[in-house]
Amino acid sequence: MAWTGARTDMPDYKPEQCWASHLPSLFSCLLATNGAVLEVGAGDWSTPLLRQYCKTAERKFVSVEEDRTWATKYGSFCHADAELTEYLQACAREPWSIVFLDHNGHRRAKDALLFVDSAEYVVIHDYPSPDIFKDFPQNRWKHNIVDRRARPWTLVLTQHDHLKERMWQ
Repeated sequence: MAWTGARTDMPDYKPEQCWASHLPSLFSCLLATNGAVLEVGAGDWSTPLLRQYCKTAERKFVSVEEDRTWATKYGSFCHADAELTEYLQACAREPWSIVFLDHNGHRRAKDALLFVDSAEYVVIHDYPSPDIFKDFPQNRWKHNIVDRRARPWTLVLTQHDHLKERMWQ
């Protein structure tokens, strides 16, 4: 099935009501960690909240965006497609508590794989998108948690056991 932008698996999905569906998962991960946060794909909800939370908690926060308009709007680093790949490969050599992926959809699964060994949690918004996750090897992580509390769903990938219990409280 080709991805057309319409969520055929969720007939009652209303995107105008769900842009922040990733926040419960994202903040569960924030509360379970104390290290650096990488956001790939700036957004109206995630970027201001993550930036303020990390500033208050004295945590490193890096936001990177492919689209210059969005990057300018939120003070994110701007990298075009080829530059972004190189930048994320460099980032994957550093330890991250959280890598939040909410950028160009076709890249999310591939970019998540870069952080298997360097991120405590990889949080991916808009899960599942059939074309993005068709051949995605989720078994590279010990735990795959799909947060279905709000649509679109959010996928959390982790090697750690302790979040699974805390996330659903």
